[in-house]
Amino acid sequence: MRIFIIAAALLALGAGCAPRVPEPAADDTPNYNQQNCEGSGGKVVDGYCECPEGYLPDPADFCLDAEGKAGARIE
Repeated sequence: MRIFIIAAALLALGAGCAPRVPEPAADDTPNYNQQNCEGSGGKVVDGYCECPEGYLPDPADFCLDAEGKAGARIE
């Protein structure tokens, strides 16, 4: 019985000793790549790349059609 009481006391004392993990920093990375978007014919609207009709942004925000051709000249 003593061992149980001692173990419970040690657990209770150590419960508040857990390290506090800081919250992650806010991600202020924009949701678009302006140079890629505008260089391939798109425009940045409300924080996202908006491509011309028939073109969709790829993961790098280039506006490409179904064949992989850019909406405008990519510089």
